[in-house]
Amino acid sequence: MNNRLSRWLLIFLTCMPSAGSTHAFAETLPKELIGQWQVQEVHTNTASGRTSQYAWNDPRLRWRIFNFKNKVVENNTYDFYDDCKKPSIRSIDTTFRDAMLRSIGGYDYPPHENANPVSDYRLITDAKKPVRVFSLSCGKDLWQGDLGVSYPELGKLAIRGAWMAFTSDDRLYLRWRDETVLLLNKITKDAPEKASFDCAKASNNTEREICSSRELSGFDRSISDAYMRLLNQTQDAGENEKIIADDQHKWIKKRNTCNSDKKCILSLMKFRLQFLVDQSRT
Repeated sequence: MNNRLSRWLLIFLTCMPSAGSTHAFAETLPKELIGQWQVQEVHTNTASGRTSQYAWNDPRLRWRIFNFKNKVVENNTYDFYDDCKKPSIRSIDTTFRDAMLRSIGGYDYPPHENANPVSDYRLITDAKKPVRVFSLSCGKDLWQGDLGVSYPELGKLAIRGAWMAFTSDDRLYLRWRDETVLLLNKITKDAPEKASFDCAKASNNTEREICSSRELSGFDRSISDAYMRLLNQTQDAGENEKIIADDQHKWIKKRNTCNSDKKCILSLMKFRLQFLVDQSRT
């Protein structure tokens, strides 16, 4: 290791409160984490020039649901089947900046002294404020264990897998796939399901089923968002948006033939969401 690299590494490690502050895995999840959480925002690196799989507030991730229980952690981000069975949790005392530099790609190592992934991701939190982040083990394997960076100099200080950090009792940041950070809100018992339309004016069995299910109403909002993005993109390109609008109306008619069959509705929604996202990329 050359002198310049050694000097930067010394500076970096000196500023890292997490060294020696990792706690052993515990079988019981924190009570604050137990319950259902819904993705409100999808944050990506605004300073990065790489082409990401996900966009800012990507509708494929926004409004998805994570359910944390002591026996299993489930989510409906349909891209990956990654339920975590028999979860145990480990905590690391660090800062947001430190946690991101130790786990998210896109930053040289050792990082530049002005590197600030918290700002690049537009997270509403103090980059240097002490924070406790949590990672999960699912039996013997890390949850999302393929996530992380592989800087040799970082060694055991690297934070691998998905990790979480509370910003308040009911708000949670989650380091997720393809270098995204999700902001989740905890779902309260009295929180109403929200669809893209007025549920008080639901006019058929399918719309009523959507309004009775948080999962379906979340996907409904995602489809509406993806559709509007595609429509705006078509308009900006000076193309005929009527084709897009007519296709959406045809799909809604097909969706409504599901009546109250949740499985049917959800299946059509997932395919439609991916189709709209794919169309907006072409």
